[in-house]
Amino acid sequence: AAQGFYGGILQILVGWIQEIIPDSPQYIKKANQFIQASVEGWIQHKTGN
Repeated sequence: AAQGFYGGILQILVGWIQEIIPDSPQYIKKANQFIQASVEGWIQHKTGN
């Protein structure tokens, strides 16, 4: 359940980034990877996996 919740936040953040910087797909890709890694790391830390 937590993963779905954070996945939703991730999509909102990515959409927000795309609205601010519409012509920077490379930046969005990097930011997306960074956010994804951070969220996954945080979830693993919280769940102890």
